[in-house]
Order: sequence, then C-alpha cells, then structure tokens
Amino acid sequence: MGSIPIRGIWWLWCSGNTTPCGGVIAGSNPTSHPKIVMSITYQPKKKKRKKTHGFLARKKTVGGRRVLNRRRRKKRTKLTV
Repeated sequence: MGSIPIRGIWWLWCSGNTTPCGGVIAGSNPTSHPKIVMSITYQPKKKKRKKTHGFLARKKTVGGRRVLNRRRRKKRTKLTV
C-alpha cells in the first residue's frame, strides 16, 4: 500500500491498483465503488505552536522582530499566539 498527496490530503492506494483503498465512500455500495481513506494530517499541539509562532520565537530572529513591529504598528491587541 502506498500514499500520495492530492489537494493537500494524503490518500492511501492499494498496491498494484490505480484505485484508492481503505474506507468506503459515503452513500455508496461498497462492492461497486473504490474505497478511500484520508490520513489526518493536522494534530494540534500547544507546545509546538508556541515554539513556532510564540513571542520568544518571534523575538529571536530579525524576520520575527519585523513581524512584531508590523503588528504593533497596526495596533494589534494580540502580537503572537
């Protein structure tokens, strides 16, 4: 079984076939239509989000400081996540 991204979603494909396999398309007869499985790609984590988009992460780099300054100029109440 392999996987391939289509429109930002990972689809699982049966080996040797050109049709997706795994889950059934909603409202269809499972014996007559190909089966589709989507892998869930976004798993939110608070710690990872803070490390990537947080205030200290922004302060560390020149580009991040520019982001903070732009947001201050626009009078944003929330500078970062």
